[in-house]
Amino acid sequence: MPLRPHRFDTSQDTHDVDPEDFGSFDTPATEDVLGAEEEPYTIRPVPVCVEGTVRVEQPGGRAGGIYTVQVPLESGGVPVKLLNADPRREAATIVPLDSDIFIGLERGDVIDSPGAGRWPAAVPLVYRLTDELWATAVTAATTTTIVVEQWAR
Repeated sequence: MPLRPHRFDTSQDTHDVDPEDFGSFDTPATEDVLGAEEEPYTIRPVPVCVEGTVRVEQPGGRAGGIYTVQVPLESGGVPVKLLNADPRREAATIVPLDSDIFIGLERGDVIDSPGAGRWPAAVPLVYRLTDELWATAVTAATTTTIVVEQWAR
C-alpha cells in the first residue's frame, strides 16, 4: 500500500515566496523581554485660561474598607502596620478604643517611642497621607478600628 502524503505537505506548493521578504522570525531572549522597562510617564502641565465662573466639586470617596486590629503593647510587642502605602487613599480614620497608641511612618519609629507620636484613646485620627502607618500601644494592648476612604477603585 503506498503512503499518502500528509495533508499539510508543502513540497507540492507552487507559491513563489521568498522567506527573506518577511524578515527574521527569531524569538527574543527571555532576558530581553523581561528586562524591557517601560518609560515612566511624566505629567506635563496644561495651560488653561478660564473665562467666567467655574464650579469645582470634589468627588465623593469610595469605601476602601473597615477593619479592626489588635495593637500590642510597645514593650516586647511587635509593631502593627495599620495602613499600607496606597496612592488611591483619600483618608483613613483611625480610632484606638482601649488605650493610647504610638504611631509612626516606619516600623522603627514605634519600637522606640521617642520616634513616634502619641495618639489618645477614643479620639479619631483622620490620616490624609498615602504613606504606610505603624502603631504600638502605650499602656496595654488595644483594639483599633480603621475606616479607609479611597479616591477611586
